[in-house]
Amino acid sequence: PHLEESGVVATIEALNSFDNPTFLLTQMAHMVEICQRVNSPHVRCQYDLYHMQRMEGNLIPTIQKHVVLIGHVQIADAPSRHQPGTGEIHFSNVLAALYEAGYQGYVGLEYVPQGSLEEALEWLPYADRRTVRASELRV
Repeated sequence: PHLEESGVVATIEALNSFDNPTFLLTQMAHMVEICQRVNSPHVRCQYDLYHMQRMEGNLIPTIQKHVVLIGHVQIADAPSRHQPGTGEIHFSNVLAALYEAGYQGYVGLEYVPQGSLEEALEWLPYADRRTVRASELRV
């Protein structure tokens, strides 16, 4: 009720057990169960592509199935947690699927830059190096 009264959305994030062996939530199913039990539009999943790729893969089908519960998305490439293009996630496909599924929120960059700041942002077109919504991002 406090979230609803203040108009705030709280997000729940699952982390991978390789980097965080004692963390309680490690699967999308854990976040979904909490959101369903709380049953409020003010409690959503924070879908971190890095953590979920490490734990369960299947990013696109998971996004398509649960997009209505996703309140925020964070990205880093797996397995090294650097910028897109340094690992195994095909970000063009995943971001396109996110947009096509109807996600309208923000995509946060939560990676450890490899190289200089300019190198860490090379994957992102210069015009998009500002705060943009997923629907505006073209990779």
